[in-house]
Amino acid sequence: MKTPPEQPPGMERRSFLKVAGSLALLVTACRPNPARSAQQLPNRVAPENPNSPLPARDTPTPFPPDQPPDTFQVFTPHEAATVEAATARILPGDPSDPGAREAGVVYYIDHMLSYHEGFNEPTYRKPPFAQTYQGTRPADRPGVVWIPADQVYRYGYQNILTPREVYRIGLAGLDRLANARFGKDFVDLAGGQQDTLVGLMADGQAGNFDRNLTAQSFFHNLRRHTAEGMFSDPIYGGNRNLVGYKLVGHPGAQRAYTPAQFQTEGEGLRRKPQSFEALHTFNPGQRANDEVVLPVTGEDMQHKH
Repeated sequence: MKTPPEQPPGMERRSFLKVAGSLALLVTACRPNPARSAQQLPNRVAPENPNSPLPARDTPTPFPPDQPPDTFQVFTPHEAATVEAATARILPGDPSDPGAREAGVVYYIDHMLSYHEGFNEPTYRKPPFAQTYQGTRPADRPGVVWIPADQVYRYGYQNILTPREVYRIGLAGLDRLANARFGKDFVDLAGGQQDTLVGLMADGQAGNFDRNLTAQSFFHNLRRHTAEGMFSDPIYGGNRNLVGYKLVGHPGAQRAYTPAQFQTEGEGLRRKPQSFEALHTFNPGQRANDEVVLPVTGEDMQHKH
């Protein structure tokens, strides 16, 4: 992500979606996002001490009905404000053209980190860990498994740190970087200054935040989770008001489509988007929305929900 010196190296929305290619999303360029003070972020946290270990849970689930979705289970208020500010530089927006801030991406990330220390399934995290190389294979080294850079995708999570620890260390490191460069915490910087730091992390020019965490690696975590929070179903905390779906013309969760919609290019994408919570009960032969009658394929189908 290189830009001329006179331009802030922040990511445009088009660039963000290009690097989040696994989502197969197309989008138009956006305007820069105006700075927003940390005090505007809701300052509520869940009853648990956010700095203490939380019980491991099997997989992320929708927000509990007795817990408002704008509370934090893991982040302190300052950490939450920092995450919100950083993700808003990665995918900027404003009320009329929503981005990560308006979609509530910070709540998605906090909610994700509250389960299994940020893992969505049991994960093996003992050494030796894979390290990548290009060209000639380096000499063997205790505790290291050398993997060609283009093959690392075949391997699982390769870090002694949990995702929750990555955020704790990464956010503290981002503040140290901000103070070293500009004399203030990240959330207190102007938008252009924040863009500069995000660009340094993305380009691998911000060094290490910890001996087990580079600034660039932390940026990759932020970018990935920004994409997830923007475009996952709202029941997981992000994509508020379906702004991610609306941004890319995605219909969200749908029970069924008519044969004609499969045969007409783009027809399904013009359907009004909805979340999992808006799905009708699966009753074959009854309307699932304004357009579709759920199919009936026999007696067996009538008993499935």
